[in-house]
Amino acid sequence: MSQATNYREFGAGSSTVLAATRFRNIRSIMSTDSDEKVVRNLLARADVAPEADSGRLVLRHADVGPVDLWGTPTDSRKSSMWPAYSSYNGSWSDFNPPFWFDMVFVNGHFRVACLLKALKATAPSHISNTVFAVHHYVPRSIAWRLPASGVTQVVDTIMMQFADRVELPAQQIPEQWVNMSREENYAVYDNDNVLTILRKRADCDEMELDKAIAKWEREIQ
Repeated sequence: MSQATNYREFGAGSSTVLAATRFRNIRSIMSTDSDEKVVRNLLARADVAPEADSGRLVLRHADVGPVDLWGTPTDSRKSSMWPAYSSYNGSWSDFNPPFWFDMVFVNGHFRVACLLKALKATAPSHISNTVFAVHHYVPRSIAWRLPASGVTQVVDTIMMQFADRVELPAQQIPEQWVNMSREENYAVYDNDNVLTILRKRADCDEMELDKAIAKWEREIQ
């Protein structure tokens, strides 16, 4: 976040507060969440409301139907609306090309689709300047499996068709951000405090990417 200019987030919460209040380098923030209560509570915060009022933060509820405590749809009555959750620009015209987000954080539901659509929206000229971060990538890999010809594939196998992992040694991260992550650790699962960082592959097959998006945009993770 400390180097981002335009920040896209799928799944609102503490990261939204951090982006809006601590990282003044970020000019535009777009965040989507499936839980309307989470959105209302964040917008009611004294430190977040001014950022929304100024237009710097766009925080929207994505209606996917009734949800549980963690924002997961409890039934499929509104499944026709699920693909909209992973919309790259959140149906917000201000974020149409040539605008682009140089940091995308995937931390909500429909994670595979969110990441795939963000990769799709990243033009070749922006690949080297765009970072994708995925929370829960390791512990949730079991939930991200896709049967293919009778063979089970973990999501890492699917993602590596379109993106490369970025190795970021801890010693390269400024100490102030390491300390902040320790102070504000909301980990729920083992390894939950670890982000997977990705960049779009320069040789990404756009037609295969389109097929993957169509396959995954109604799959909940």
